[in-house]
Amino acid sequence: SGAAPLSFAQERLWFLDQLDPGNSVYHIRRAFRLSGPLVLRPLARALNAVVRRHDILRTSFPALDGSPVQRIAPAGRDTIPLIDLRRLAAGVRDAEALRLADEEAGVKFSMADGPLWRCRLIRLGKTKHVLLLTVHQILLDGWSLGLFFREIETLYESFSARRPAA
Repeated sequence: SGAAPLSFAQERLWFLDQLDPGNSVYHIRRAFRLSGPLVLRPLARALNAVVRRHDILRTSFPALDGSPVQRIAPAGRDTIPLIDLRRLAAGVRDAEALRLADEEAGVKFSMADGPLWRCRLIRLGKTKHVLLLTVHQILLDGWSLGLFFREIETLYESFSARRPAA
């Protein structure tokens, strides 16, 4: 409860953001191609479960008396914005998905307000999707991002099969 101090690594990233607010150099972006049938509701449930389980995904970094602190927001229920590109010609969809991924990666985060991550789903066809994730490095690094996606995958499989979360 209350505001918590930052780790040394978080403090460094917060300071760098103060020098150049919203610079996307510390944004980690991933695009995952998903093949096969995809049901949005279990995917959103999986994402929400991961966010509930890991406080860091709900953390922002406002300044209190000039010094940064961690502030953890309560867990909410988020949806995954869906961008449907099926109306475009087949040859144009991949290029548009790439353009959207590049555009998404450059959108600024607010350290003070959060959230410091975004997720989008692009529908290319009935069984073709791209899941975009952009996260500020103050929350996750490359290694923990892999764990994040494995956890979402495991939960998605459970929720899709109408089993309790593993």
